Amino acid sequence: MRSLIQNKKGNIGMFLIMGIMFIFTFAMVLFIMHYFVNETIDAFEISKINESASARQTMAQGKSTTGLLDLVIILLFLAFVIGMIAYASLVPAHPIMMVAFIILLALAILIAVPLSNGYEKLHDTGKMATTAADFTMTNHIMDNFPAYVLIIGALGIIIMFAKRQAVGYGGGVG
Repeated sequence: MRSLIQNKKGNIGMFLIMGIMFIFTFAMVLFIMHYFVNETIDAFEISKINESASARQTMAQGKSTTGLLDLVIILLFLAFVIGMIAYASLVPAHPIMMVAFIILLALAILIAVPLSNGYEKLHDTGKMATTAADFTMTNHIMDNFPAYVLIIGALGIIIMFAKRQAVGYGGGVG
């Protein structure tokens, strides 16, 4: 068991691909959850099933809480960026691997394009217009997702391979 854990090198490309898949999935789930919660609360308000003060207060709090889901996605995205920077600065990599990382970055961008298009189709749906209006920051990130993936991946690659001289590989100072 000990040999399985020791001497394992990370792979920044797979971290990037898994990160974009996680952010996309989380954004879609929260977007749809926001829509269903608001539709359910509206249905309860129309049907007048429970008109007590506590029920009205709970529904109002539910609507205000779903408005914060946009912030949750932004914080998740920022955590991913910080994690990517930390990962790139801590994981050693040989300079010859830069070609593989660039290929994985291109693959990540190719994956991000249909994800971005799928999210755009979802939030352009007529029924989702109110939800899309509440998710302004998430809409911006997901509409420009391939560009963000390129920037974050390139930043990770630069950090990972620019630290070589500081670490002492290849005749650098250290």
